[in-house]
Amino acid sequence: MAISMASATLARPVQMDVLAYRHHSEMPNQFDSLIRQLNQAFPEHHFQLRFCTYPELENDLRQDKADFILTNPGHYFVVSERFALSAPLATWVHPGPEPLSVFGGVIVVRADRHDLQTIRDLKEHRVAAVTRSSFGGFMAQAFEAEQMGLSYDHDFTVEFVGTPHDAVIREVMAGRADAGFVRTGVVESMIRDGQLQATDLRILPAPTIEPQPPSGTPLRNTRSQRFPLHVSTRLYPEWPLVARNRIEEDLARRMTAVVLGLATPASSGQMPYFTVPSRYDETENVLRTLRLPPFDHMPAFTVVDIWSRYPWQIAVTSGLMLTVMLLSIWLIHTNQTLTLKRARIQKEIEQRQNLLETMNEGVYELDSTGRCAVINTAALQMLGYERNELIGQDIHELIHHHHENGTEYSPQACPVLKTRFDGLSRNVEDWFFRRTGQGFPVALRVS
Repeated sequence: MAISMASATLARPVQMDVLAYRHHSEMPNQFDSLIRQLNQAFPEHHFQLRFCTYPELENDLRQDKADFILTNPGHYFVVSERFALSAPLATWVHPGPEPLSVFGGVIVVRADRHDLQTIRDLKEHRVAAVTRSSFGGFMAQAFEAEQMGLSYDHDFTVEFVGTPHDAVIREVMAGRADAGFVRTGVVESMIRDGQLQATDLRILPAPTIEPQPPSGTPLRNTRSQRFPLHVSTRLYPEWPLVARNRIEEDLARRMTAVVLGLATPASSGQMPYFTVPSRYDETENVLRTLRLPPFDHMPAFTVVDIWSRYPWQIAVTSGLMLTVMLLSIWLIHTNQTLTLKRARIQKEIEQRQNLLETMNEGVYELDSTGRCAVINTAALQMLGYERNELIGQDIHELIHHHHENGTEYSPQACPVLKTRFDGLSRNVEDWFFRRTGQGFPVALRVS
């Protein structure tokens, strides 16, 4: 019998960089417990946690120090353009009284500013924000303003005060800014910490917008439940966990499987750290609409620019032909760019599917309506179905309809559907049915 032993000094170091949107001491202690559990799950590695500002995180990527990254979705698009990063492995579940896998932006004003009632009232006023790279602390609010005809470049003045988000609140309370942009949860945290009174601030709503989760995102709060935090914008998927492309595929795959199964200690209610990776289409749409990096490249000039500068040239045939030629070049360039981005997105989808296919456990995922959206080969072999027979179907009715004793299994008692509504992880022994009608026992883990 051979016995091997490994110590922290011999274990290979693995660094996880987490963007610090608040002071390091005020960041969720969820991460300390996560690192401990990862070190227990991977004795051959030594996981280290580093809270970073935006420049620090990007410097770690530049110097090849960071192995795994957890940052806001807008910043993820920026750094993934500059550095070799994987597709999202998982989506963070933000801790709190009600753990959430979505977040949004909050617009705060002092309670005595009765002249500011809606986002439209920000016109010609001063607004404090964290940084241009902050999604919940700038981009989400700027997008809502854009939808109402206000440009952050022209219609109001944005002053970037840097992290943490608490600095934005202090600017507003001191009267140095008329309004402030912060991410959801910051106001509630400062009130709980005694740094702020609930009566000090007001939250500006986004008119005509009912905050709802993005389609396909697994949530604790559904369309029938009100979002539990102050919010002024649409909701977007929480931060993605990603890896450097140089990380071994086996480590990335095992890391994904482990973090999706881990939960905080029982004292905090078995709250999950991460959920399955969300789609970040809405995030990309915000960046494109605001023309923020990495989608800030614009054509050198437009037809309007040519007309305003050279109206008489456009009147002649040569000017018209030049315009047509320039527009054709621009369209070809745009089409090539879109083709490359579609290929990249397809590759990310295939990488995620391949990751699921390498798992020995059966895995399936429900969409927001409770129907099967993803299922891996191991689960299909276990159940005896073809993939097209389950995708889009109510999987409870097909494989989970009766108990072992033959009594009907109501959807209200199904642990999978319970987790869909309350967001809690569950580990249970249950009874499934194969396509042939034969029942069999399963160990079911739901998150």
